[in-house]
Order: sequence, then structure tokens, then C-alpha cells
Amino acid sequence: MQRISAEISEYVSRRLGESTKVHFDGTVLKIEIEEIEAHFSINIEKTIQAIERRKDELQKRVKQLLSRIRRTESRVKEVLEAMGSPEVVRYVRCKLYGGR
Repeated sequence: MQRISAEISEYVSRRLGESTKVHFDGTVLKIEIEEIEAHFSINIEKTIQAIERRKDELQKRVKQLLSRIRRTESRVKEVLEAMGSPEVVRYVRCKLYGGR
């Protein structure tokens, strides 16, 4: 948690400039720019959990898409084989797969 706090403080400080003072204790991000002071509450654990949930959702979606691509590719191969004529098969493969 300390490493994350230090990284967040460093990142915000770099983005806002040298005259900015930044402190992050793990839950409250304190930013001071000259006379202006701002406090932001951040629950790192909840944020990390939300990111992990989103990551899991995206990984599941990618797996589904890859599965659909494989099924479609399999169907295309079946259609090509059913077409019979080697010239037609070669032409369609060339158009679909870019000459492979």
C-alpha cells in the first residue's frame, strides 16, 4: 500500500507541476497548488476490486470473441471444402485470408 501511495503521489505531482505538493496516505489524496488545497478520498481496496472485476469481464468477453472467431473460421473451411472446385476454393481463400 505504501508503494502504491508513493507512486500515486509521484504521478500526480509530475502531472500538475513542480509547484504542487502532493500527499497520499492510502485513502486521502491531498493536493496543494500555491494557496489552493484540495482533498480527495480514495478507497484503494474498492478501486482495485472494481478494476479486477472489469478485467475479469473483459477477459471473459475476449474468450467469447475468440471462440466465435474459431467457429466462424471452421464454418468457412467447411463451406470451402463443400464447394469442391480447387480453383474456387483457392480464389475464396485468397480473398478471405489475403493469399494464404
